[in-house]
Amino acid sequence: MDDTIHSNKTKPVYLRTSIVEPILVACIKGASFTSILYSIQKVTLIDKKDLRKYLYHLINGSFVKYNGNRRVFILDQCGADLLLVIYSQIQLNHLHLQDLKIKVE
Repeated sequence: MDDTIHSNKTKPVYLRTSIVEPILVACIKGASFTSILYSIQKVTLIDKKDLRKYLYHLINGSFVKYNGNRRVFILDQCGADLLLVIYSQIQLNHLHLQDLKIKVE
């Protein structure tokens, strides 16, 4: 058995909210990898490799699901809840998306 999977030494990952928010919004109705990439590139520059990493962490965190038959990413309930948290933090604290980071463990 691999001890690194259950180790407390694994570092948390911090995702930029300015990238996570457009991913989650794009996934509300279901979106392909390419359409997610284009929607994010309207806001900020990101390459395919980094987008794959973000999607990996969002899927593992149960924020997004992947439907292999339709080849689309779909917003999960946790992702919808996360969007609400993001928007409420922006309104309550008068922050910008660039100021927030999301900790995924």
